[in-house]
Amino acid sequence: MRGREKTVKRSVLPVLFLMLCLLLLPISANAASKVKLNKSSLTLTVGNTSTLKISGTSSKVTWSTSKKSVATVTSKGVVKGVSAGSATIKAKVNGKTYSCKVTVKNADASAKSLKFKTSDGGVFISGTSSATVSFYLNNTSTNVVVSIKSSSGTTVYKKTYSKCTKGKTYSFTWNGKKSSGSAAPTGTYTVSVKAGSKTTTSGSLVIRKQAFAGGTGSKSNPFQVSTLAQFLKVAEYNGYYFKQTADINGGLSTISGIFSANNAFSGNYNGNGKTISNLVIQDSSKSEVALFGGVGANGIVKNLTISNVTVIGTECAGILVGTNYGSINGCSVMNSIVTNTGQYTGILCRVNQESGEITDCTVSGCDSSTSCTEKAMYSGGIADGNYGKIIDCFITDSNIKITDQYNNVHAIGGIVRYNKGILQNCGATNVVCTESGASESGGYKRIGGICEANDGVISGCYFTGSASNDGVYTNNGTFIQ
Repeated sequence: MRGREKTVKRSVLPVLFLMLCLLLLPISANAASKVKLNKSSLTLTVGNTSTLKISGTSSKVTWSTSKKSVATVTSKGVVKGVSAGSATIKAKVNGKTYSCKVTVKNADASAKSLKFKTSDGGVFISGTSSATVSFYLNNTSTNVVVSIKSSSGTTVYKKTYSKCTKGKTYSFTWNGKKSSGSAAPTGTYTVSVKAGSKTTTSGSLVIRKQAFAGGTGSKSNPFQVSTLAQFLKVAEYNGYYFKQTADINGGLSTISGIFSANNAFSGNYNGNGKTISNLVIQDSSKSEVALFGGVGANGIVKNLTISNVTVIGTECAGILVGTNYGSINGCSVMNSIVTNTGQYTGILCRVNQESGEITDCTVSGCDSSTSCTEKAMYSGGIADGNYGKIIDCFITDSNIKITDQYNNVHAIGGIVRYNKGILQNCGATNVVCTESGASESGGYKRIGGICEANDGVISGCYFTGSASNDGVYTNNGTFIQ
């Protein structure tokens, strides 16, 4: 009986072993089927990250990328988009490899502080100037395309950055040539920056032909003025720097003058010790006639001599400047004439406003004649009216005259006619101030060798010549001799 039991037990053991093996096999297969990668595909933008994970195992995972230039992966499965394109991220565990296809798209980014301007701050002159393009992006992006386009939308020059990092400034210099190497034609251009699907466009920059003897109009490279035609072109380039490089003889040409009180010169004109001569300045359509009709608060006219020029006005007239809000320094007017059938006349300047300064200027050998019908008349040497500062200026060997046949007001000042500003260290030598016309009744006739009427400050000034009063005719301000 016991022998039979032993036989039964021996026959059962292999069966039990086989059943145990069968039970274990599905468990191993199930465990293997649970190991998986959480994503088979992934889309990123440049600079962004996403984490891939392997589940179903505690074994070590080895990560790799097929193209590091497109996407990278860390030892913990963190994938980062590097540049636009495709790559495959692989995870190897327990001898088996799992893959995820990664598509990296370019990030949309706006160009900030996008600037397109000439490198020296002057005008873009074809064949002479260069321009600087600069910007930064508000997001990291690759394959950033910078295009310079004409007003018709044609791309004349293109530069591509393989990658632009967020917040970092990028810049380059454009020499005004097309990508082919030929010069871009004159006209208006803009620069655009395309990052991803976002395009940012700059303000415009105009390429011009050279209108002067040289220069770009910048402080370091001023426009060079050597002819009358070039001088008249100054009116088209307001706000820039100019340097006269030769004496200009107008050949008694008649011109209108440039600028006005309402469109004042805001640039810097350096006469460079040169002369503008032999001109007639006349324009009946203008209320104020002068070589520079108006100089603005930022405008400067300096080191310029005017000779043998005749100015003909019908309301307000001056030889060098009409209305001055800026600076006139080191200028001279000589052997010239101003005639005016209007009310207000000055030889060097018609009126110097509150912000205006006239310094180190001279008038010599000039005649001023004012004759107005049925209106009061006012005339001065350096200026008719001064509300700003006139310092260290002198007038010599000149005549100032008012004539009419009516009982109008006649008011003349040898240096200035009316002062409400500062008149300091100025003089008049051999200056003749006269008026003629009807009797005093119905109007006053006042001549002051230094000033006709003062409501400001006059100090250190003198007069020699002919005037009914050698000093200040009417003083309501401060007069220090």
